[in-house]
Amino acid sequence: MRHAGFVLAGGRSVRMGEDKAGLILRGEPLIRRVAAEVSAAAGETTIIGDPHRYQSAGYPVVADREPSRGPASGLFTALTITDADWNLVVACDMPEIRRGDLSGLIRQALDCSGGCLAPREANGR
Repeated sequence: MRHAGFVLAGGRSVRMGEDKAGLILRGEPLIRRVAAEVSAAAGETTIIGDPHRYQSAGYPVVADREPSRGPASGLFTALTITDADWNLVVACDMPEIRRGDLSGLIRQALDCSGGCLAPREANGR
């Protein structure tokens, strides 16, 4: 089964006052850091967001089909452009996300019979 990765970067960052994806963490922009982890786990990554803003991140960028409509719109965009059986979708503002955890999600997805897999905390939430 084929899988693909997506990083959602379409938010307005109103609470931050600046583009979250462009914040520098440990010497690199957050968008590049998160995309690298997703790419390592999924084998490929596409950023969903403004192509002009994120073209320098080093990954394909696809404009959100319904900008300013929230993360559900980014998820919709990702699912309309993919031909993968499983899609790993991550927000750009998750700086501590790790490829090992993402790879684990992909392994679980490939082993399950459902149509969607979402992580859950140890307490079951």
